[in-house]
Amino acid sequence: MELKPSPAAAYLYVALAALAAGSDPDLEATLSALGVPADPEATGALAHLLHRLADTGGRPAASAEAPGPQEPSDGMGTDAACYLYGVVEDDGTRLPVWTGVAGHVVVGVRAGGLMALAHACPAQPFASDDRDTALRWVEEHAAVLDQALERYPALVPLRFNTLVGGTDGPAARAVRDWLLREAPTLRAHLDRVRRRREYAVRFRPASPDPGVAAPETGEAGPGTAYLLRGRREMEEAGFRRSRAAELAEACLAEVRAAAEDVVVERLTGEDPAVLLRCACLVADDRVGDFRAAMGRIAVVHGLVVEITGPWPGYSFMPRVGTEGADGPPATDEEFPGGRP
Repeated sequence: MELKPSPAAAYLYVALAALAAGSDPDLEATLSALGVPADPEATGALAHLLHRLADTGGRPAASAEAPGPQEPSDGMGTDAACYLYGVVEDDGTRLPVWTGVAGHVVVGVRAGGLMALAHACPAQPFASDDRDTALRWVEEHAAVLDQALERYPALVPLRFNTLVGGTDGPAARAVRDWLLREAPTLRAHLDRVRRRREYAVRFRPASPDPGVAAPETGEAGPGTAYLLRGRREMEEAGFRRSRAAELAEACLAEVRAAAEDVVVERLTGEDPAVLLRCACLVADDRVGDFRAAMGRIAVVHGLVVEITGPWPGYSFMPRVGTEGADGPPATDEEFPGGRP
């Protein structure tokens, strides 16, 4: 059974989220996302209080000169952390109401022209013995990134369960320090993926390889025939591996010509079921041409091609230092639907 917060808890959460984001929230929309009806008198009083805080320095007013949000008063003390979804360029606009992992409302933590999409949380990663719950959290993380991709021209996606802060002070301060420290790397990769997305491509044989002709055994005895069969199987396996490797290399060269960048995940003749698997970075205005090129490669070489996406550009992201971060990188099986 899904639990809704009480009205008092919901209003408090909205106020704290606004303080963390450093901008004027859409109070009614945020409360609606939490499943709590908005009371006109209460929302008016809360909006007045937030503006008074802005006027008296309790939080920065929303403006182009604002240095970013104040530390969130999330009620968790110095052991609070920020869960991070990704990083975008701060365009100075109000962040939409997005609900993230486990129902948390996403806020923007801003510094140096960058904005981290985050929510306050205890200083420990999300963990559950229930697989359905864990997969739902991963899907909720991915949904925030999908919405960010639709709104912003460039996004640095972060893995599920990336936390910053938790031991040396309020969480938002740790996130701002992290944004400033990693700004050169983050900006370089925002430029790399601007108006580009990742597509996962897999080529596999359309039919089993015919192999090589069986050697003649003639009047050979049982022992000799056994040795000849063994030699034939070895020759056939070697032929398949050699042919598959050559074909995979040829396909990869053609894929590189059609995409802006390629990361190879499998290029082998060992697995007959998968000839080539790779992640491709493709400009938004070239997706049609890219898909057509993949189809031509499959037809020419007698292969079957599978394309999934678009995805955030995980395969093209740097290893960004996150001191105080928790949580391992997400694995392929954590992404239902085939995240590359």
